[in-house]
Amino acid sequence: MIKLKVNQKIISEDGKHEFLVESLIHTGSGQGDIYRVREDKDVYAFKLFHTGDPKRIRKQIETLQRRGRASASFVHPLCIVKVGEAIGYTMEYVGNDNYENGSILFNGQEVDAGGGNMVRMEIPFNMKIAILYNIAEAVNILYEADITLSDLKFENIKVNKNDLSVKILDTDTAVGGRSKPIVSGTFGFMPPLTMRGEEVPTRDNDAYALAVMIFMTLIS
Repeated sequence: MIKLKVNQKIISEDGKHEFLVESLIHTGSGQGDIYRVREDKDVYAFKLFHTGDPKRIRKQIETLQRRGRASASFVHPLCIVKVGEAIGYTMEYVGNDNYENGSILFNGQEVDAGGGNMVRMEIPFNMKIAILYNIAEAVNILYEADITLSDLKFENIKVNKNDLSVKILDTDTAVGGRSKPIVSGTFGFMPPLTMRGEEVPTRDNDAYALAVMIFMTLIS
């Protein structure tokens, strides 16, 4: 498994972009790690895969690149980068200064109650509804563009703290027009037939996952 070092340089496959690794953002329990990288004054996120078939991953990323950015809420792959035998891609950096993880819908928010004491507070119900509406609107735009996310869940959503707009992360799993049954997504957010590998994932999978998120939010 390849791990990048701070200040390590990585170059896009087309040779047009050179990035400097600034920090590790997230060590994935699934496909790979995500780093914060910089090109001149611009900051990006970089996902480096350590599992999966590189040919299949490349095909998915290139398919999304050809289709273009379907929505401002969709964190689109920008360029492919190879590090040794591993493959990855750069994307928009969605930092923590202005964004909160979508799990606040279900788990609430931790706030400083003074003296360094952190307490968990639920966000107002009307804010939850507004965030869910924005998620549904973003998914609908992708639906019309024939893009299936395949792994829609709280952890793959970032919520803007100021206007409650959303960003959908981990979009390399998003495809359109799969032809073979496959287990794709996160258990609990997948329809039963997908969990059993008995059906081809479709846009209906995202509708199912969205319904789960709405249900969990309303009963949390």
